[in-house]
Amino acid sequence: MLLTEFINQYSSHNIPFVCYRLPLTTEPTTLVGGSFSKAYQPDKNQPIQFVFAPFDTENEPIQFFNPEKTVTGWDIGEGFFNRNTPELLPLKFPDKPVITDYETYTLHALKFIHAMQKHEVEKVVLSRVKEYALKNDFRAGEIFRKACTAYPAAFVYLLNDGKGQVWFGATPETLLKVTAGNGSTMALAGTQAIDNQPLENMVWGEKEIKEHEFVIDFIREILQKNQVENLQEGKLKSVQAGKFAHLQTDFTFTVTGNTGTFNIAKALHPTPAVCGLPQKEAFRRIISTENHNRSYYTGFLGIQDNQDNCQFFVNLRCMQIIDNKAYIYVGGGLTAQSDPLKEWNETELKAGTLLTLFE
Repeated sequence: MLLTEFINQYSSHNIPFVCYRLPLTTEPTTLVGGSFSKAYQPDKNQPIQFVFAPFDTENEPIQFFNPEKTVTGWDIGEGFFNRNTPELLPLKFPDKPVITDYETYTLHALKFIHAMQKHEVEKVVLSRVKEYALKNDFRAGEIFRKACTAYPAAFVYLLNDGKGQVWFGATPETLLKVTAGNGSTMALAGTQAIDNQPLENMVWGEKEIKEHEFVIDFIREILQKNQVENLQEGKLKSVQAGKFAHLQTDFTFTVTGNTGTFNIAKALHPTPAVCGLPQKEAFRRIISTENHNRSYYTGFLGIQDNQDNCQFFVNLRCMQIIDNKAYIYVGGGLTAQSDPLKEWNETELKAGTLLTLFE
């Protein structure tokens, strides 16, 4: 059975599954069997676990999926779908997120910008949701396949928890990767359209550079608090993600002691790239201002194994599928120098990254 057909059939029957494709690889991985759980129960006998964490981890659950079977490749063989499989109970769709219009977005942006100009907060990330009506011939499996081809450097995923949460994304940002104690993460903040110019010729303004420095300082502090060793920071560089360029600084380090990679990931989340600084104050302003619930947008997701290795990613460039509509979550970092119209246009371009997959 081709993976695209598997996705379409499991989706139509509302059976829990996860499909993902790691950055710069060609073969996707499919996790099947079992169910999503809200309890974190590390199991030395469980070779792999998928983690799906929301933006607000204090008030919404982190979900864990311990699969009964893991399959690699685009042809997953037979026996994964029994046509006599009974339908699950009628699905209760989650609440649809609130759509923010340009006028409301501008009011929220100006509110944050004025607060930063008065030095009440240094940076705040403002997000919104864009609605897209799915066509009658929409097939989730085809969208996953197209995203894997279009965005080779992204972490591409599609999941259905069997309880109404259906999410899809192609995120360019690593939150944390640890292999045999060797860890890495990145500061990824500052965005502009490429417009067909070479990456080495990109010119960055003061706003983008300052925004990126906020993230660097935050990550460095968190890693030091978690007692990592051999901490090294790479050189600032421009990287491409679809039609956009971002500023990126890489960190490498060694994980020691009893901290645990999952605890480091939770400490890093949410980074200033998706929240702001100071973190708690920016978070408070986001929750009290944005009309929509971010849910799992700007949370983190990925895999960990029973040897404390992990690959976690920030949930950007993503959408939530509810009934016959896709809700695309987009945002951008605001500083005291931000222009609301320019920020709105940037979110429109970011939404286009996923909308092109429907063409």
